Amino acid sequence: MIEPMHDHLALRTPRLFLAAAVAALLLAGCGSSSSSGSAPTTSGSASTGSDAGSGDDAPDGGGTPEACGAEVYVATVCTQISISGASSLDGTAVGPVGGAVSAEGTATCASWAEGSDDRLRLPLFLDGTNDGTMFALESLVTDYRGPGTYGIDALSGEGTDFTIVVGDLRYQPHPEGTSTAEITVADDGSGSLSASGFVVEDGSGGVSDPIDAEISWTCTDA
Repeated sequence: MIEPMHDHLALRTPRLFLAAAVAALLLAGCGSSSSSGSAPTTSGSASTGSDAGSGDDAPDGGGTPEACGAEVYVATVCTQISISGASSLDGTAVGPVGGAVSAEGTATCASWAEGSDDRLRLPLFLDGTNDGTMFALESLVTDYRGPGTYGIDALSGEGTDFTIVVGDLRYQPHPEGTSTAEITVADDGSGSLSASGFVVEDGSGGVSDPIDAEISWTCTDA
């Protein structure tokens, strides 16, 4: 028996309507997923490109300050290091500014640059350079009168000569007084150190070949 054509249409119409509705819902869902998934990727790429290693706040002023690409929680320096001669080192190091917490609170870049008790304690680099090499500037500018330029006579360590640590070697001014060094500190805590002729003493009167160092840094507040 042949069924009437209108009966077939009556059966197919609800099915066609249901299929169209499901397709519309799927298309709407895909469009929403694509939009929400792409935004964080774009935003993240822009943030990384502008902030990493800059030592400054994010361009819109709302980001986390960084120094050498590391987040800053206290006044921190990002230091560029170039050492040649008996030891060779090219890299960066990040560390908090020197000095203890004062009655006014933790130091800012500017307050650190002012010094304390006629001294400026140089930053600590507990993690060494970016490739893990131990590095340090030990440790003081003495007779410190605030931001400016100071010669080698104003540089000293704790009970020893001023020291530049590279790996497991400790370079100090030549015992015959032939080494030179000059440190400059700006009002904003940035600065530089230029040194030449620093050697390692072997304890028996002998010295190693010398190193020269060109070191500069910028300072970022938390």
